Amino acid sequence: IHCLECGVCIEEFDHHCPWIGKCVGRDNILFFHCFVISSLLTLVSFIILGLHQSSRIVWNKYEVTTDYFHENEFL
Repeated sequence: IHCLECGVCIEEFDHHCPWIGKCVGRDNILFFHCFVISSLLTLVSFIILGLHQSSRIVWNKYEVTTDYFHENEFL
């Protein structure tokens, strides 16, 4: 099947992916799935780390700021 986006003939054509800028077919479907899974894992890890850090800042707001100033002798 020919891709309408890039005009290339691809065996077992799945779709033209705008994220990677290539057609996904038989030869690269495994790499595409690995790309999608790794992107999702990265996104989930950033969300978890962001929530963890923001909860530490909210719950330890005064303790963190006072310790930081006392240790660095700003006051």
